[in-house]
Parts: sequence; structure tokens; C-alpha cells
Amino acid sequence: MITGHVSLPIVPDTDEICRYLGYRGNDPDPAVKDRIRSVTDELNKGITPGFVYSCYPLNIGSSTAGADPVDTVCIRFGPVSARSAALYRNLEGCTRIIVFAATLGTYPDRLQQRISLKSMRDAMIVQACAAAMIEALCNQINEELRQQQEKEGWLMKPRFSPGYGDLSLAVQKDLIHLLDAPKNIGLTLTDSLMMVPTKSVTALIGLYAADSGTDPAGLKDRTENGSGCAVCSMNKTCGYSRI
Repeated sequence: MITGHVSLPIVPDTDEICRYLGYRGNDPDPAVKDRIRSVTDELNKGITPGFVYSCYPLNIGSSTAGADPVDTVCIRFGPVSARSAALYRNLEGCTRIIVFAATLGTYPDRLQQRISLKSMRDAMIVQACAAAMIEALCNQINEELRQQQEKEGWLMKPRFSPGYGDLSLAVQKDLIHLLDAPKNIGLTLTDSLMMVPTKSVTALIGLYAADSGTDPAGLKDRTENGSGCAVCSMNKTCGYSRI
């Protein structure tokens, strides 16, 4: 199991922040842009980003002979087993899996709560900036993992989180327990399956051998390959959806 911390600053995608704020195809006014910059700077002064991950052999099997595997598939790694057609498609060709968690720490939640007492608009900007920052953090760590795994002869599929597609949010319990996330990065889960701190991510990342002949197009987070927003059950209502 590997744990670590990330050097600051974390630079989020400004277009992503604007999209989270509802500026789809429209530019925010200069005052909003200035506030985004100042909030991002403030967050970078207070966040304590951390991550933990571990790699396991992956076993994918069907429990009913002759049935369509996406209906009956059981995905197993370590002591965890899960059923998900969307995750099955994402992991096709993989024989190993990385279990991953990352967090920005408690500061974004505390900052948003404090600012919401004065300005709900500014609180929304904090929420959007922090959401884009945890995404940027995950992308940064994933890129480091990709380079590391390629040196060892493995290629990575896009990360896939509980709640995407038909993968139950309840799987987060297993991932957090498997990674000992409360001890390693201070990440816990409420009874209603909300992560604390809220600006946190758990995910699964499939690995396949570089010489296996598996289609490398799976490395790209494309909607047409059965990953990302296209397979998420909330893509019609989620404000963060890319489709």
C-alpha cells in the first residue's frame, strides 16, 4: 500500500470550474473570474491533499453458465466482490486493479461553511473550485501512476468510481476499509455513504499487460467506450455532467 502527499499548488481547470458554476458556453464576467482566482489561491493555502492506493490481482467471472456476463458478472479483488456491467466493460482485458483514494482534506468544507454565512454565491465558487481541484489532484496522481505502471509493462484504463453507471455507492465502504483510509488520509464515510471530507474521491483503475493485445483506446476517457458520464446513472441531473 502506498500513501503520499502532493506538492502545492494544485492548479484546477478554469473551464471546469466555470462549467460547475453553470457557465456552459458562456464566459463569466471579470468579477467572477477574479473571485475564482482568489478562492483557488485561498484553497491552496489551506488544503492538505493526500492519497493512498494499493494494487490487487483481478478476477472477473460469470456466475451463470451461458448467460450474458454483463448481467451476472462478479468482479473480485482482495476480499472485495462487486457486480456492475459498466465496471465490467471498463475492466475488459484487465488482470490487475488499483484501488485508489484521494482527498483535499477538511479545509474546503470549513471554508465553504464559513463563506456561506456571508455570501452563497461565493460559497458556490468555493464548491466549484474545490471540485475542480480534487479532479486535478486525481489526474495528477493518475498520470504519475500511468508512467510508473508503463515502466513495469502495464497500461491503465480510466479510473472508475462508485456511483458511476450501475456500480453501487456502497462499494465505497469496501474501498475505504481496504485502504485503511481513515488512518492513512483521514477519509471516512457516513451512514448515508457521504465521504468526509467531501472533496475526496475513491476509484478503481484497471491494469492490463502492454503486450496483451487489448485495445489501447480504453486508456482514453471517452463516452463511447462505456466509461465516464455516459454510463453514470445521474448524467441527466448532475450539474457536473459533461454530456
